Amino acid sequence: MSANKKNHQQTDLESTVSELHCLAEKIRRQIEQELARLEKARLLAATESDRLEALLAQTQPGPDPPSKRSPTDKHHQIYKLAEEGLEPLEIAQQTGQSLGEIQLLLALRKSE
Repeated sequence: MSANKKNHQQTDLESTVSELHCLAEKIRRQIEQELARLEKARLLAATESDRLEALLAQTQPGPDPPSKRSPTDKHHQIYKLAEEGLEPLEIAQQTGQSLGEIQLLLALRKSE
């Protein structure tokens, strides 16, 4: 192989490596931007979740507070409301339970 051809191949290789480095840097920046966007969305969701939980905590339970009912009665009421078509948030507001508890109970019931 001639020295000129080796030189040309070396230059091509160096050029390709340089292009790969530039591409890797561009991809790294895009990933960092996406991670920052996702973190911002996660924080916003957590804040909104906290706000909703606080609003739910302010709602007044019905005449029969949940703490005075047995777990079976409470679950039965939640299942009944869900069967009537109420959304988990509406059920939480009506029963005085947390939205997370309502969602968990309904998810567990579906898996049975």
